[in-house]
Amino acid sequence: MAFEGIAAERVANRSERRGALMVGVQPDQRNASRFFVTAATKIRIGEGCVEHVGLVRDLSGNGIFVYSDFAPECGSRLEVILRTSKMRPRHVSIACRGKVVRVEPSATGAAIGIALAVDEYEFCIQNPRRELAADSSIPS
Repeated sequence: MAFEGIAAERVANRSERRGALMVGVQPDQRNASRFFVTAATKIRIGEGCVEHVGLVRDLSGNGIFVYSDFAPECGSRLEVILRTSKMRPRHVSIACRGKVVRVEPSATGAAIGIALAVDEYEFCIQNPRRELAADSSIPS
């Protein structure tokens, strides 16, 4: 009997955590529709060469929210680089640049949430066949 109560409590806690992850604890201040995405990404700080890995939670036309292993300063500039799958004949990288507007501290062992107001997008279409030909003696 006591076991059933504990199991029900664990299910309720998991549901609350899922809701907090997807909804967030901040009031919704978005001006654009957001899309829930799960994608690995690279994060560059300012103009430097320091890179971190991240996981995108959602994005919109003017913002992106990622989880990562570092806590940038609010107001700092970041570049978040998303790369589509390497489908033939082309794949696309999208660089989102903007200002950090919110940093959500992590629970112990969890990732840090970073909200970025995006003011610049850059799309780069790459042709893997050309890259392969440039790197080898195989004619394209």
